Parts: sequence; structure tokens; C-alpha cells
Amino acid sequence: MAGMPGGITITVSRVVLRYLGVVSGTQDRVVAAFVFQDHHDRWFTAAVCVTFAFGHSNFRRATEYSGFTIFVLYESVGDVNRLHGHRYGWWGETVSFRRVAELRVFGVDPEHLGDVHLINDDL
Repeated sequence: MAGMPGGITITVSRVVLRYLGVVSGTQDRVVAAFVFQDHHDRWFTAAVCVTFAFGHSNFRRATEYSGFTIFVLYESVGDVNRLHGHRYGWWGETVSFRRVAELRVFGVDPEHLGDVHLINDDL
């Protein structure tokens, strides 16, 4: 992505796009947070570090079903630049932030696999 050096491309579900309120394609206000250690819920650890960095918690976040990557949507490109390439530590956990240049959608979301229905309820 021109003008956004160091950005990564990540394939995500439509659920992530929906939670962030963005469409697939190039991005300039999304950061991926990678949490190492996993003593606490990854989304909580990432939220604590983002709140520390900005002094508030007014941001959208989303995670994949696996929970390994936390995506954070910021108000401006300047906010993204403020976190890109930085690491924060909290209670023995480390959070690394990388600018997201592009979000791509993978083929099938679990919610689109078909209807689930009860077969037998007299067990």
C-alpha cells in the first residue's frame, strides 16, 4: 500500500470486517495486535495496552475465532502510526502492533455453513 510502509496483509472472516465496520481491501486505520504468553484473554491484554498508549478506550476491536490476532480500528492514520512497530508489556505478556495494509476475506464463515437443527430431543 503506497504511503504505508511496513503494513501486512491478513486474511480474515466477514465477522471481523463487520465488527470493525470496514470492507475488505486496503486499510489505513487498522492495526493487528499479536499477544504473546496468553496468561489472560488476548483481547483483554491488547485492550489494556491500547488504553495505556492512548489514555482512553474509545476504539473498535475484533478477533478471529482462533483469537490469536486482535484487530483494532483507530480514528486516524496518526493513531495507527503511533502504535505500528511498538511492543508493550503487561503482567508478563507482550503485545506487538503491526499496521494492516490490507484485509482479505477467506471463503467460508462458520455462520454460512448451513442451518443447524435439533434432530432428537428425547434423550
